[in-house]
Amino acid sequence: VAVRAAIGATATKVTEQRYPFAGTANVRITLSLLDPQGKAPPVRVDLGPDPDIYLARVKWLSASRLVIVRQPRDQSRLDLLEVDLATGATTPILASISERWVDLHESLAAVPGSTDLIWRSEHSGHPHLYRASGDTLTAITRGDWSVDELLAIDAQGQILFTGFAETPLEKALYKVALDGRSPPVRLSKPGHWAEAVADAQGHKALVTSSAPGQPPRIDLVDTQTGSSTAITAPSMADIPYAAHAADHVEPRFGTLKAADGVTDLHYSMLVPKGLKRGRKAPVFFEVYGGPGHQQVRRIWGPMLHQWLVRQGWIVFTLDNRGTPNRGTAFRDALHKRLGSVEAQDQIAGLAWLKMQPMVDPARVAVYGWSYGGYMVLRLMTKYPDAFAVGIAGAPVTDWTLYDTHYTERYLGNPATDKAPYTASDVTPDAAALARPLLLIHGLADDNVIFDHSARMIAALQKAGKSFRVMPYPGETHSVGDPALRTHLWETIRETLAPIAP
Repeated sequence: VAVRAAIGATATKVTEQRYPFAGTANVRITLSLLDPQGKAPPVRVDLGPDPDIYLARVKWLSASRLVIVRQPRDQSRLDLLEVDLATGATTPILASISERWVDLHESLAAVPGSTDLIWRSEHSGHPHLYRASGDTLTAITRGDWSVDELLAIDAQGQILFTGFAETPLEKALYKVALDGRSPPVRLSKPGHWAEAVADAQGHKALVTSSAPGQPPRIDLVDTQTGSSTAITAPSMADIPYAAHAADHVEPRFGTLKAADGVTDLHYSMLVPKGLKRGRKAPVFFEVYGGPGHQQVRRIWGPMLHQWLVRQGWIVFTLDNRGTPNRGTAFRDALHKRLGSVEAQDQIAGLAWLKMQPMVDPARVAVYGWSYGGYMVLRLMTKYPDAFAVGIAGAPVTDWTLYDTHYTERYLGNPATDKAPYTASDVTPDAAALARPLLLIHGLADDNVIFDHSARMIAALQKAGKSFRVMPYPGETHSVGDPALRTHLWETIRETLAPIAP
């Protein structure tokens, strides 16, 4: 249990929070089965000999069949075990193993009329669906693309799932036969990014999707016929944004080479309408960079980006190595190297960007929040002359201050190997800061606690650096109050003013 100070406008509260820092002790987990009638004593489930584990999933496949997913602390494997309901004994069914880490998932279901299971595994280099008969896996989906989530399986053996069969820029809904002999059939609209839920039988799916020129819409899809019925399908003319529809800018998508000179990285770029040939515009370079989050997608993008591009800014984003839905080799490049590969790839993107004829290379501002805030500080100190100004929101600075499950997945356990944490810490490089920096943080942040920014502030002050800090009393990991959001972006706009259009 960690002690956290939540500093508000009128008082400071000190609270205990179940937040084990990387390298510290996790809670010990137990699992018991209870008789709903209260007539039998609890049955303790055998979770194995290692007490320092994560009980990642507990799932009833039927009223009489219970399975669990166990993960060791280093997250190098997922063990699927079946539970004997009478004794609590567990029997291993199968395991997913990696030299680095295995991502958790919800893609587990029983095959109707069989003891076989559907399970997602990454062992081919991309997450795909497999039929598990004992410890034998038979591929249902395959190829150089990723499955996202298993949604349902019907009595006829049709599987419903989401994934990226055509492009990592579009999550789509698909169906595929259990035998895997035919390629998946796409059920959601092309050119869209789709999220979906399905009924238990897998006959209907509710799909929420959007595209760069299409506001979010909801469709009911009949998975048997592939037909789709619009529930809500607004156009730009149907929403409050209608008055600005004529000025809407859709992003340009493309690829450029990573720092290794081989790997393709996806980018998106919004360019102001009417920018005349020969004129150069400043760039709002938005970065996230961390694992588990993808920025470059064919979606209805943030209205903030539309506001910026109308002010004359080019808006640029790049998905570096480590971001999801490109396979394990692309993802695992970050293993024990946070703050290195991502920064190198973003700098490669910046170098490409500065060569574009419409870009003013002396007026590129970098902005990011959370992991993106960490990346801003990394970029501003490792490459001090690269950007004209930086805005870091709620940044991680020292990864020993972040939690066990997230951080140790990527950097290992600092109690046994501190080196990756030392290498990823941004505070030792504070003296390298050479350009204007705005640091923003909520003083009641329960995710990236304010200690992160406090350490960076102290390091910058000790190095004699000038910078600006905007704390928000009582706000947590995001600034949610509308008035404060306005204040936040007015503050950012003031910071950007020297290089603004």
